[in-house]
Amino acid sequence: AADITLESTREHDDEFEAIDNKKRVKAVIDAMRINDSANGSEKHFMDILKYGKELCSHDKEEENQSWPKSWKASIKMLKKEGYKEPIEYKICLDKLHYNTYDIMRFNSENCRYCGKKGSILYYYLPLRDKIKRWCQDAEYCKKMTAHWNQKDHWLGVKGGWHSKCEIWDGQRFGELSCFWDPNTRWVLPCYCPSCNVVISLSNTPLQTTNVEVECSVCHSVFNHKPTFTNGDPRNIALIGHWDGWQPFATSGRHSCGKEII
Repeated sequence: AADITLESTREHDDEFEAIDNKKRVKAVIDAMRINDSANGSEKHFMDILKYGKELCSHDKEEENQSWPKSWKASIKMLKKEGYKEPIEYKICLDKLHYNTYDIMRFNSENCRYCGKKGSILYYYLPLRDKIKRWCQDAEYCKKMTAHWNQKDHWLGVKGGWHSKCEIWDGQRFGELSCFWDPNTRWVLPCYCPSCNVVISLSNTPLQTTNVEVECSVCHSVFNHKPTFTNGDPRNIALIGHWDGWQPFATSGRHSCGKEII
């Protein structure tokens, strides 16, 4: 009985520690948001965090020791929870080359066009890390699966939904429904081993174990073992588009981009 009581006490202590840690992490994030909206300094951030600690800890000495005491300690706490800092780049858009730009990763790098240091700060978070952040928020997960909640607008619907309010109401989304439909099995595309071009294998019959593929770009022929998969409502699509949008005064008539769906 004593062992059971001891184990039960430890479980409760771990549970309370997890709750307290979540409370501290939330306080750090809230303090960062408030400080950012006020354009505050690191000192202002620590003042805000100290105020939050006083509201949450209720003078518990042991709990006070667990709160971060500096900006670096706050970042370290967030990293333990999965936070990853964005990569800092510097962009040069000097008037000497107004129709193009250069981007530098390190302070030691200079612009390839004018030899100057970049003057515009740009913070980039890779798509993989962005998705991880999205999936950590329950409300964002709800938004990311909103298309599935309205699957009657596109799943099995030809020509698109009668009213166009969301991207999945369009005809093209319905044409790609297999990507999100778990009841549909389809084949993944492959790479050409000679020129790395992505080749669609959409016409490959199911249960095919080997297929001969010809690349439409370099015309090389190779054997490929197709991989089949099922759709998933959690899949994320990158849809390329060519719409004539020009980010700079270039001689090209069209530019392209991507939409994350």
